[in-house]
Amino acid sequence: MACAPAVWPATSVSPVHAMEGLRPRLARMTRHWVAVPLSISVASRLMALLLAWMAVKPGGTFGYMLRAWDGGWYTEIGTHGYGPLPVVGNTFHPLQHLVFLPVTPYSARILSELTPLGIVEAGAVISIVTSCIAAVLLWRVVERRFGHDAATMAVTLLMFSPHAFVLSIFYSDGIALCGVACVFWGLDRRWWWLVALAAFVSGLTRPTGFLLALPILIVAVRAWRAREPHAWRGLLAVAAAPAAAATWWLYVAHRTGSFTGYLDMQKAGWNGGVDFGATTMKSIWRAITWSSTDRMEAASAVVLVVVGVLGLVFARRARVPAEWWWYSLAIVVMIAVNERQSSGPRYLMAAFAVYVGWARVIPKVLRPAAVGLAGAAMAGLAFLTWTTGKYAP
Repeated sequence: MACAPAVWPATSVSPVHAMEGLRPRLARMTRHWVAVPLSISVASRLMALLLAWMAVKPGGTFGYMLRAWDGGWYTEIGTHGYGPLPVVGNTFHPLQHLVFLPVTPYSARILSELTPLGIVEAGAVISIVTSCIAAVLLWRVVERRFGHDAATMAVTLLMFSPHAFVLSIFYSDGIALCGVACVFWGLDRRWWWLVALAAFVSGLTRPTGFLLALPILIVAVRAWRAREPHAWRGLLAVAAAPAAAATWWLYVAHRTGSFTGYLDMQKAGWNGGVDFGATTMKSIWRAITWSSTDRMEAASAVVLVVVGVLGLVFARRARVPAEWWWYSLAIVVMIAVNERQSSGPRYLMAAFAVYVGWARVIPKVLRPAAVGLAGAAMAGLAFLTWTTGKYAP
C-alpha cells in the first residue's frame, strides 16, 4: 500500500524552511565572532606598522624595521639555513643561530618562494595573519565561557599589550600565539588531531612551546575520567609539544657535540640561562625603588609584575578554567626563572588567561581608559625599541 506524503501541520515549520531561516542567523553569528576580534587585531597591527614607518631614520628603510632584532636572525636562517656563521659582530659562536627554532624562518622562506614577497616581507605577513587568526580563535574560546564583553576586552588588552607590536614584524610571536589559540580551540571541541598538530608546530616555534603539554594533559585526563569518546587520543596528544621540543634539542646537541648545546648557545650569544628568579627579583626591586638605570630591565620588570603576576591573581579570582590558569602560570614562571629578562615579557601574550583576568576585573566605565593606556604602553615601547635601539624585544 502506497504511503501518503507527509503533511506538515500549519503550526509547524518544515525542515527546509527551518534550514533556510537558520543559515542567515548562523552567517550573522559567524560574521560577528570573526569581525569583532579581527577588527581589533587589524587595528593593532596597523598601529604598529605606522609606528615602524614613523621610526624609520634618514637613510634607513621600512624593511629594516620589519627585520630588526630577532628578525635579522630569522632572515639569515630563512635565506641560508643553519650553516656555520662567521664569528663577527653580534655573532659569538658559529652555531649561535640554533637557538632560533625553524618554523618561523622556514615558513617565511616557503611563502617567499611561492609569492613575489621577499623573506622579510613574507615573515611579516605570516606574523600579521597568524596573529589575526589567534585573535579570532581566542575571542571565541573566551566568549563561550565569559560572554561577549569579557572576550572583546581580553582580546583588546592582548592585542594592545606592551610587546604586541612584534606581531607586525618578522618575529615568532604571531605563529606561537596562533598555535596556542589552535590548541585551546581544539581542546574545547575535543579535536585531538588539531591539538596534537598545533602543539607539535608550537614545540618547533619557540622554546616555551613544550609547556602546552600541561593544558592538554589536564583536559585529556578530564575527558578520560568522564569516559568521553576517543579520550585516549588526548593522552597521545600530550606528547606532541614535548616531542617536537626534544627533537630540536637533540638536533642542536648533534650539531654542537654537547647534550646541553641549546643552553650553551643561549649563554654564548645572549648570556641566557636559568637562575631560578634571582635576576627577576633584583630587576623588580630596582624598578620599585627607581634605582634601575637600564630601561630594558625596568620595562620588563613592570610588564611581568603588572600584566603577568597581577593578571594571574585576577584570573584565579575570575575562576578561569584550570587548563588556562595552569598554562599561564607555567609561562610566567618560565619567564621569571630566566636570567635574561629583555625578551621574556613578550612571551606573556601566549598566557592569555592573564588578559581574561584583567578583563574581568576592570569596570566597564574604565575600559576605554584601560585600552588607551595599553595602546600608549605598546606605542611607547615600540618607539623606544625602534628609535633608540636600547630595548631588544
